[in-house]
Amino acid sequence: MLLGFLENEAFKGPSVRSFTSKDLWEIYAVRASLESLAAREAAVRLTPENAVQLRCILDKMILAAQNQDQTEMVRLDNEFHETIIKISGNQVLYQLWQNLRFGYWTIVTTRMLSYDLEELARRHETLLEAVHSRNPQRAMAAMQHHIEDLGRPPQGPDP
Repeated sequence: MLLGFLENEAFKGPSVRSFTSKDLWEIYAVRASLESLAAREAAVRLTPENAVQLRCILDKMILAAQNQDQTEMVRLDNEFHETIIKISGNQVLYQLWQNLRFGYWTIVTTRMLSYDLEELARRHETLLEAVHSRNPQRAMAAMQHHIEDLGRPPQGPDP
């Protein structure tokens, strides 16, 4: 089972299990580590075409958020992060991210229910600026903060 996202009950079959805030934090901490590495590498490898591609995805994400289209917002959020990982050029990292993505989709979708969609979309501006700066450390820190902040339990600091 993918990271324990499913549980199998006798006579009922598989179902998506409930997550504690600690579970979410651990998943987001791992995701932050993987995607921070990708952002660091993407900042070095970014081409003008990549920058335009990311900007276009972000603009569409903001529009979807303004239209309260949560499904499209989630899809574009995923596409934005996946594009950064592809730009990094790290195939092992991309494969890991691909293998874990279903779980992240589920969690991101669930977590987004409590966020203002436009605010969440606009938070990606900082990521875009950091990668576009071509400063690997800045891009890495921005991604780390972005993901950990979204995965942080409502009561505050790390569990």
